[in-house]
Amino acid sequence: MSLTSNLYTSIRVKLILFIVIPIIFFFIVGVFITISKISTSTEEQLSKNVIIQAKNYAAILESEFNAIASLASVNAGMLENNASLSEDLLLSVLKNTLLSKTQIYGVGVIFEKDIDEKSSIYFYKTNDGEVSPLVINESKHLKKEYWYLETKIADAANWSEPYIAEALGKNIIATVALPFHLEDKFAGVSFIDIDLTKLQKHSGLETLTDNAFVITSKKGRFITHPNPSLIMTKTLQDVSREINDPGLVLLNKEVREGKSGQVRVEKLSTDIDEPYWLFYAPIKSTGWGFETGLPEREVLAFAKMQTQRAVFGISIILVLAIICVLVVSNSLTRPLKILTDAVQQLADGDLTTSITAITTKDEIGQLSQAFNNMTLQLRQYVVELNKQYATRANVENELTIARSIQSTLIPNKFPAFPDYDEFDLHGLSHAASHVAGDFFDFFLLDSCRLFIVIADVSGKGVGPALLMAVSRTHIRNLAAKGHSPAQILTELNELMIHDREQPMFVTVFVAEYNISSGDLCYANGGHVAPYIINKDGLVTQFGGPTGTIVGMLEDAEFGEETIKLKKDETIVLYTDGILEARIPDGEFFGERHFETLLSANAEMSLLELCDSALATVKAYQANKLSDDVTLLALRKLN
Repeated sequence: MSLTSNLYTSIRVKLILFIVIPIIFFFIVGVFITISKISTSTEEQLSKNVIIQAKNYAAILESEFNAIASLASVNAGMLENNASLSEDLLLSVLKNTLLSKTQIYGVGVIFEKDIDEKSSIYFYKTNDGEVSPLVINESKHLKKEYWYLETKIADAANWSEPYIAEALGKNIIATVALPFHLEDKFAGVSFIDIDLTKLQKHSGLETLTDNAFVITSKKGRFITHPNPSLIMTKTLQDVSREINDPGLVLLNKEVREGKSGQVRVEKLSTDIDEPYWLFYAPIKSTGWGFETGLPEREVLAFAKMQTQRAVFGISIILVLAIICVLVVSNSLTRPLKILTDAVQQLADGDLTTSITAITTKDEIGQLSQAFNNMTLQLRQYVVELNKQYATRANVENELTIARSIQSTLIPNKFPAFPDYDEFDLHGLSHAASHVAGDFFDFFLLDSCRLFIVIADVSGKGVGPALLMAVSRTHIRNLAAKGHSPAQILTELNELMIHDREQPMFVTVFVAEYNISSGDLCYANGGHVAPYIINKDGLVTQFGGPTGTIVGMLEDAEFGEETIKLKKDETIVLYTDGILEARIPDGEFFGERHFETLLSANAEMSLLELCDSALATVKAYQANKLSDDVTLLALRKLN
């Protein structure tokens, strides 16, 4: 009886009865629950990821199509805004459009009626890649093309159903057409033929995914397909009718309605007799669809692998727990009680806690020594953490104050001059860090003269921000004294070189604007050349450097020039943070993208134009500005 009593009162038996057995029971229950949840969540997450991936790939094609459609739109706009456009100039514009993108096969204009003896024109690329013009003196057959009639009836941009071009080695071609008007009447269409085979390679989709994908037209015709025999010969509806699978029927319906999502099919085709998960997303501008898929065995294999890993990990923990219980059960009571009390004191906030009663050299002894070391390091860490927190708080507070002070130096109240209806003015400055080296400023010299300035100090941080504040003050003082733009840059250069302790430079564009006449007298100290947008949306650069970067060379000379702003013309000043914005793979935003953005947004208000430019640049570099971004726009209204 005593032996039995000792057996059942031993720690080993108690641990087995009250810990090990319940652990095994809960382990079995937990494994079943874990398997179910991991399987479900893994399938859902994989499905979600692939749908997002399909949308991303569709978005890539969407951007390519929009870029090409915008070229046709620009040509249409040119024809609307230049009724007397010469045929030579029209030929030149069309040729440049054809050469602007590799995937453009042809570009042309069809006139509804002869206008000023103009004929319908078409440029195309030969099999050798040469550019060949074709002036179509009789364009009646083109006017019977369905895409021409659809564009005319809809009076809006229209994408044609893809077709096979025999002259290009049976490449697949699609046409985008935009109408243009003269005297508010339909006058014809501007159109571009796209080689979809080259577009697919140019967009890089084939290198982005290992999964096979399909692109279908508005009518469901296969434009791309892993099985070449189906391309342009069958439609998604044909395949769904042949296989008679509910999933394919739903897929055909969803794609034609421009939706995105996923379906499961029992049989993908006559050659692939296994369940598949299909994912799809629309290419909205063309009305086409993007589809990709995974075999169900791959989806389930991934979920099974995740489940096996989870079960294996839990099993290891269970085995280790049982072993530990069996090994240390006879010698844990006293030291564990001491350790428990010490841990409780530490949890109560007593960092002076230490263990002195355990002197053994075994694991418990090592654990007690480790506990003592931990409490010592914890005390030291708390002291050091408090110091670091105080230092960081001071720095953050100083930077916040610096940013607050700097924000008061840059105009932020718009409209700036509500009593003036001769012009409109708007600007913004967005810092890449707490404080910026960019700044802009404007102020009235008198009732007829407006002074504007934009500058970019080299470097980032507090130093450039201080130089920005000093430069702004000097410029305001010199302008108030009646100095010309060239004189202001000359004297600012002398002040910076004389006062500086270490080399710092600033690019500056200053200008004096005559509100009545529209004359803009400017000087450019190494700053990026601004743009002027005319009333037709044409964007051109002006105002290149009239001197070197300010603060770089002693005795530097600065010139000045004058231009006249016409009614509804806009000048846009900016810093290089726009041009040097980069996407993750390293491509710069550059002048080409910026000019396209300005042209597309030319009819916006200046506030909308500046906000749109900032949003575009931020999105281009994943909302992580690598440099300060500053814009200042001036538009002559009367």
